[in-house]
Amino acid sequence: MQHVSFSLSDVLNDVSRQIGPTVGNRRAERIFACADGVPADLAGDPENLYQILVDLIASAFECVGSGELTADIDLVHGAAIAPRRSAILRFAVRDSNTGLTCDEAAKILMLFASAGPAARNGGDAPSLVGGMELVDRMGGSVAASSEPGKGFAVSLTVEFGLRPEADAGSARQGRPGRRLKMPDGMERINGAHILLAEDHPVNQNLTREILVQAGCTVAIAEDGLEAVSAIRDRADRYDAVLMDVQMPNMDGFEATRRIRNDLAVGDLPIIAMTANVLGDERQRCLDAGMSDYVPKPVHIPDLYAALIRWVEPHEPIPGQTGDDVADEDAAALQDVARVDLPAGIAGIDIESGLARAMGNENLYVDLLIQFVKSNETVGEDVGAAIAKGDLDRARFLVHGLASTAGNLGAADLYAAANELEKEIVTGSDRIGDLFAAFQSHLSRVLQAIVTSGITARDRPVRLGKGEAPLDREQVRRLVESLTTTLDEQDMRAKDQVGELLEILGGRGQDEQLKRLEASLEALEFSEARSILAGICEEILD
Repeated sequence: MQHVSFSLSDVLNDVSRQIGPTVGNRRAERIFACADGVPADLAGDPENLYQILVDLIASAFECVGSGELTADIDLVHGAAIAPRRSAILRFAVRDSNTGLTCDEAAKILMLFASAGPAARNGGDAPSLVGGMELVDRMGGSVAASSEPGKGFAVSLTVEFGLRPEADAGSARQGRPGRRLKMPDGMERINGAHILLAEDHPVNQNLTREILVQAGCTVAIAEDGLEAVSAIRDRADRYDAVLMDVQMPNMDGFEATRRIRNDLAVGDLPIIAMTANVLGDERQRCLDAGMSDYVPKPVHIPDLYAALIRWVEPHEPIPGQTGDDVADEDAAALQDVARVDLPAGIAGIDIESGLARAMGNENLYVDLLIQFVKSNETVGEDVGAAIAKGDLDRARFLVHGLASTAGNLGAADLYAAANELEKEIVTGSDRIGDLFAAFQSHLSRVLQAIVTSGITARDRPVRLGKGEAPLDREQVRRLVESLTTTLDEQDMRAKDQVGELLEILGGRGQDEQLKRLEASLEALEFSEARSILAGICEEILD
């Protein structure tokens, strides 16, 4: 268990963002209430606390559904004098409207006891690390009380250390520039080969960058069909698959079933990426043959932790660790002018988005610009689908935009998209009103990004070193896909070329690869196609 200094408000903000799709984003924003005297700066295990609160609130909501959940935080006891600088806090999740019977209140604790991320226990089947086990690790306790018709409370009581500079009563104030605590075992995934099945360019680029920072190599499939083909055609196996559950052509559930059944690949870790943290969605993932799940929007430590649980120890890339990758990137970017982010962008929490982009301002700006390009017509497309009665199409478009908005820190748009998606699923007569609100938030965010003055800066081309064996079938598949995109003069070619640069770099064609990248930046698609053909002739023939 960790024992590190952390900001309580940072943890509470992360929990609010994570439970938004479950309890409703407007509820999530106001769910926590800190009493006077609760310290802002604590010492303990913030990751365990985060997971406990997410599971506890999700379990309560699953039992109650309606009503207004709150989570009150009180200081039970505090000792600020050395040697015992500590604070005992109580986190009480309440619903004052509903009330439960004793049996119903007990059900919340049963759900909480079985909630949590899947963990590997020596075998192929997942076993769940229960919420109660996490509480035990922190030396805490959980209790439930209820009176039918008057409400219920489920409370967590746990002791934390106090940081020397901790002061009472300021836990409500957020603090920007937070540095995320990474899980133990990061060396386990250094050098791992990961297949990322994700159709949205913003999520593709963000997740790929997070994985590369850990020393992974990444292949991208844009839908379930491509994921199945990539696994079937690859000469050597991937170490894990990150599988978005909502994709066009074939979703992640069907792709997983085909990988398990048609391809008879039973031992490949397939980790679902889903915005729904409720138990029925988790069970659906496991029923399809997935090994584990991670929530969306991406919480970086959760993503790394899931891979650490499932990836077998791997031979690291020679002389390189995840930190080395980050150091190389930092050195390469020294000659690149940093972007000048504005003080604010309407509808976007820049600090939240930057945290998910690992503080990389150049990456964050690229994601914002890409978000505009990818979603310019989404509002019109959703409206057209609703008008035609094609609610499946409308839901797919809204769901995809929600996760990208969440990753960028567009909280109001994220909330509006999630509320609209829920009403689309139920066929509610509120769809029209919620679509109007969604369209308003989307237009506001797109316009704010466009008028903010941010522009992408020239970046160094990141080439591979040619140290791994060349998978010719994989290269041919990537070249075929990129050639088709170039022929269609599709902007997605700029996203697709990155994987080829990594695979083909260090094999005698680095200057031509740089020319290929430059031609795509200039949108010279015909020239890029010609350069690509020449590179393939030299390397593959």
